[in-house]
Amino acid sequence: MVVKVLIIDDDDNMVQANKAGLSFTKLNDTFETTEAYNCKDAYDIITNPANTPYFNVVFLDYSLAGTYPEKKIYNGEDLGVLIRQLMPNTKIVVFTASVDVIKLHQLAQKINPEGLIIKSDFKIKYLDEILETILKGGQYLSDTARKAIHFEKFGKGKLDSIDLTIIKLIAQGYEIKSIAPLVHLTEAGVKKRKSRIHDILGVFEKGDQKLLEKCRELLLIPPI
Repeated sequence: MVVKVLIIDDDDNMVQANKAGLSFTKLNDTFETTEAYNCKDAYDIITNPANTPYFNVVFLDYSLAGTYPEKKIYNGEDLGVLIRQLMPNTKIVVFTASVDVIKLHQLAQKINPEGLIIKSDFKIKYLDEILETILKGGQYLSDTARKAIHFEKFGKGKLDSIDLTIIKLIAQGYEIKSIAPLVHLTEAGVKKRKSRIHDILGVFEKGDQKLLEKCRELLLIPPI
């Protein structure tokens, strides 16, 4: 089987590493690659009718130099949404250096990528496993991505994006009266949310120290 791969990354070293990894894969497939190094080039390739639906897999860097404001394309997330619209059967593997759980959760909700990989987790030797997983219809999450997203923490009765924003602001030193207008809640509403966060995470000590320690342990906020 010929697998057509679009690699979108502004780091040539990463592009070449992925190309080399594909050429030495132990899988029986043949991989043909196309590269894009900025948002505009990626947009032009994705929207070219000759390429729809051309690509089986897209390796997509979240943070890209060379935005394309004329088409409202500012990062890999915007490109991922476009790929989903034009190439719904394409497998998307997102690479990101960020472990910001809010950003990762939003990305997962908007794109639902078949692969989500934190760059610090990635080694070329993992390509076989990544490709085999996604081409068979599974989802591949690198270790840190899995911990950071904590899918089981979201949904009815669990943490949502407002809770996560409150946690992030507490970590930055904001007090409740300052947090309230930023999340469009009353101070009483923020206090209620904060109490709920304590309960969900199993932190029963009052104050912020233990809460923040738990949040760092779960990678809900970056470590100090």
